[in-house]
Amino acid sequence: SANECHVGNDSCISLLYLMRQVKVAMGKESQRVQLVWLITDDQVVDTEIDVAYDRDRAGFLKIRLPVNNDKKKQLLEWLNRDQQGDAIHLLDPYGDRMMRFSTRNGVPEFKKVTKDLEKILKWNPTGKVGS
Repeated sequence: SANECHVGNDSCISLLYLMRQVKVAMGKESQRVQLVWLITDDQVVDTEIDVAYDRDRAGFLKIRLPVNNDKKKQLLEWLNRDQQGDAIHLLDPYGDRMMRFSTRNGVPEFKKVTKDLEKILKWNPTGKVGS
């Protein structure tokens, strides 16, 4: 949530930093990776965080939960399937969840996330299902 992500909240900042570094680690394939920060409350993102993790500097697209209650409920149910809402979700271009990295016990290991993403990008070089 925007309310929880501010300077001084190391867990949130560390997750954003990890995601940015994983994208950078993909090298020439990094343009195939879109970072999305789903903001789950109606609070304003801290200005310093907003600037540091914007689309131009860090490649983050910030989106908020839908306003429509039915759509919001659907998305939250999808995110929390198996009680794993506290996670980094890796989606394919069609919105299908490929992997999820739990954040319940802190920031996932950089090497694991990068290795898994590298494999997915290698196995599917065009980004299309069935290629």
